[in-house]
Amino acid sequence: MTLTLDEISLESLFKFQPILDLSEKNFLIQGRYKVQKLFFETSRINVFLSLDTELRKKVFVHVAKNQFFNRGQDLKAWVSGVKAMKEIPTSPSVFNCSEMNLWKNKFFLVTDYFDGIPLFHLLQSKKELPLDFVLQTLIHLCEVLEQAREVRIPNRLISREDFFVNRTGNIKIMRFLPAKKGLDHKEIIESSNADIFYLGCLLFELLTLERAFKKGRSADELERAHFLAILKIRKNQTPKDNFDQISDLFIRSTSRQAENRIDSIVEFRKILEDLKHHVQSTEDSLHDQQEQAQLNSAFDVVYALKGDSNPSSVEESEIAPNSVKRVSRIWNEFDLVEASKWEPEQVFRWGSLAMIIAAFVYKYLDP
Repeated sequence: MTLTLDEISLESLFKFQPILDLSEKNFLIQGRYKVQKLFFETSRINVFLSLDTELRKKVFVHVAKNQFFNRGQDLKAWVSGVKAMKEIPTSPSVFNCSEMNLWKNKFFLVTDYFDGIPLFHLLQSKKELPLDFVLQTLIHLCEVLEQAREVRIPNRLISREDFFVNRTGNIKIMRFLPAKKGLDHKEIIESSNADIFYLGCLLFELLTLERAFKKGRSADELERAHFLAILKIRKNQTPKDNFDQISDLFIRSTSRQAENRIDSIVEFRKILEDLKHHVQSTEDSLHDQQEQAQLNSAFDVVYALKGDSNPSSVEESEIAPNSVKRVSRIWNEFDLVEASKWEPEQVFRWGSLAMIIAAFVYKYLDP
């Protein structure tokens, strides 16, 4: 895929470590999971696309980065959050963790495969997201939040690194953030106020690609005016007759005033579904194709900058190797023959060594 100049400029927004290709090394974790390539990276975890050689299916192997593994309390809190997700009844929107273990002094866990990307990568692409896609994503999120509330999980905020989404708006949640100290857990569990506020702010962010309630723009009416202005300048995204409905939904879910406030996740979801139905009934097939092309562009930018053209096309029984031949820092203790001998770090080291040798020669041979 050929990238435009604008898309190429987005590369600086991505903080991926170089992709590691182990497809030719027959590299196994625990003698079972055949690692193919580094699929995604977050601040804590490297996610590897792997093949479960016993079940013959694709899986994700999440390996803690060295600096995260060394922060024992942080890692423990992260693991506790992943384990807590098992309290939620079987849900297609929650990652199913099948194994959690240590291997060669590295912590890893195994989940089912998902053809999506972390939400923060998608937001970093800075591509406008279609309204239908945003609504579908939030509808699935409402289902997860309501299930979590019913099983009395106290804090239901989600890091954008633990929130995966695919092109159709389906989601996978890795864990909820730890509950903050000093809050009344019982009050949070029995109330949906925090959930509704979170959903409203996420609606704002998905449609504007910026956080709601920034400093200097905290008043409800000022925030609504800003949101409405951004919606009106979006190209081929949001029909004009939906502007007020969307901005009103945002205010009703985030306003500090009790009047007309949304009281439950069920009500929020019903509004989303009605709005989604209205949007679909007013858009023609050409507009649908334009929105899907825009959404595909956002995903393609993320995948292209990682060296993947179509990662969802790999077969479960035989995963296609990645052509990129670079080394991820977390695995740099392995002697990989694929690594280029002219990596910048190595060039710097050899250049420094040559300068030191030249200095010694000059010092001892100079009359």
